[in-house]
Amino acid sequence: MSTVLYLGFHHRHDDPRLFYREMTAVRRRRPDLSLCYLGTDAVAGHQEGTFRSGDVEVQVKILPGGGRSRSLQRILHWPRRMLTMVSAVREVSPAVVQASDAREILAALLLSLASGATPIYDSHEDYFRQAYEYGRRRPIALLRGLALRTQELLLLRFFAAVFCTDEFLHQRYGKRYYGIRRLHLLRNLPFVPEGEPRDHRGGSTRELKLVYIGSVNEHRGLRECAEYVQRFNSTYGPARCLSLSVYGPPHTIVHDLDARGELDHHGWIKYPDLVAALRRYDVGVCLWLPIKKFRRNLPLKNFDYMAAGLPVLTSNFGNVGRYLELSGGGIAIDPTSYDEFERAVNRLFDPVTRQELAANGRRFIENTGGFGHESRSYVDVIEEACR
Repeated sequence: MSTVLYLGFHHRHDDPRLFYREMTAVRRRRPDLSLCYLGTDAVAGHQEGTFRSGDVEVQVKILPGGGRSRSLQRILHWPRRMLTMVSAVREVSPAVVQASDAREILAALLLSLASGATPIYDSHEDYFRQAYEYGRRRPIALLRGLALRTQELLLLRFFAAVFCTDEFLHQRYGKRYYGIRRLHLLRNLPFVPEGEPRDHRGGSTRELKLVYIGSVNEHRGLRECAEYVQRFNSTYGPARCLSLSVYGPPHTIVHDLDARGELDHHGWIKYPDLVAALRRYDVGVCLWLPIKKFRRNLPLKNFDYMAAGLPVLTSNFGNVGRYLELSGGGIAIDPTSYDEFERAVNRLFDPVTRQELAANGRRFIENTGGFGHESRSYVDVIEEACR
């Protein structure tokens, strides 16, 4: 039986894209293939063994010592860790090894040489911008970003195929100097959902339940959204009021807002449970702030809101704004403007408006064929490598 190995040094074993999109796509078309995840004890979120959800299962292997350490320590320990990885990968004997982060490119390439596996790369982000802007544009952040960009530029030519989540990355990797042999767009659409979407017609006209899913940092607009909710409630309450819930890993921003009663934090839950939970809410929010990274990249969350039958309230720039216009699945606003937030929310209090926007978003997912259609080229590459 051929095995597809997913490196998970920066993604959990049950990551929504890795497991609930890519691994699921492989399993649905090729149930004879074995799936394996190799992660670190700091990231994996699971003990070694078999993780199963629905009809999809993956063997989870964990490497110790994956916590945060100083850059010099990581460099000094890297050869020993690489030998440990090589030993683990040879036990698996994969036909394919996938890197899903720029920080995994070199490891994936070396592991493919040691095991004879076909290397592929799944790019989720503009990694230079992520390192630079998340690092507050400091010199060390610039160097980290340039190091990641250099790895992509020099090493992706040796991968059998590269997949990317948005058109900006597709255009960048398509440049001749990258030397990429096969390049495919693999957007973050979910699979076409089954069952009925959230029915907004009987929803309350007094309270609007907003929900945010995913990780949080100072650029993702959650602090601003919570502030807008408080301002709105102080102006319109109790005739109209908003509530804000967050599903995602812990963060100091979330902790502080939760402690002040400005939102309700539910923590990380399994993706199928999250999809079910979304139907209890009225509007999905993603008010990313206008940094260059967010003008380029495309999140999962807005598509997940649409698939669950929620109208979306999101930022009006870049790919997030573009796809909202394409789908008609919500309202796009300037995330730094409370006035635009207030006008949008007042529109969304109308159940008919919510129903129309939600239907548009759901229809967009269905008409694209969702990830089942999007992933055809992805599974094709894996099938070819496994022959």
